[in-house]
Amino acid sequence: MNLIDLHTHTTASDGRKTPPDLVDYACEQGVAVMALTDHDTVAGIAPALEQAWGRYIRLIPGVEFSIDYDSGTFHLVGLNIDHADRELVAVTRDLAMKRDTRAVRMVEDLARHGVD
Repeated sequence: MNLIDLHTHTTASDGRKTPPDLVDYACEQGVAVMALTDHDTVAGIAPALEQAWGRYIRLIPGVEFSIDYDSGTFHLVGLNIDHADRELVAVTRDLAMKRDTRAVRMVEDLARHGVD
């Protein structure tokens, strides 16, 4: 039986494995089709595609965005994306910067409230 996983994350966002390591792990587990869908970034796709080249796995480039709207938040997963598209790369870089500054602000706020 061939396994399919269309929602994976690497260290490019909040995963535990690097993109190449995730491809290796998926192959070891018998995954035949895998989508790499890191949060707000396409940075891991190129190294994952390189690792998947010539192996028994189809790697689908993807991304996952958090979408805020009036009544809540949802996650939007895009599959078969053009991970080299200039506009997409620019948007994901902007999101990464915002995430980094948000994390710094959260740590500073915790420190102001006595949390080390």
